Amino acid sequence: MRTQALMTVEFGELVLAVYDEAARYSHNPREVACLVTQTVQEIVWRTPKPKISWPPRIDN
Repeated sequence: MRTQALMTVEFGELVLAVYDEAARYSHNPREVACLVTQTVQEIVWRTPKPKISWPPRIDN
């Protein structure tokens, strides 16, 4: 069984890390940009979202 550790990173750091890795696979700037975009979107979509009750309760 595989466990995943939750990490908190700045969004810019995430993009930069993904960009550095994508640049290893291609020297074409357009292809690198596409790889970065797809990867960051996938990471953001799979990130657990906070549970928010809507509408917010107002206690008197």
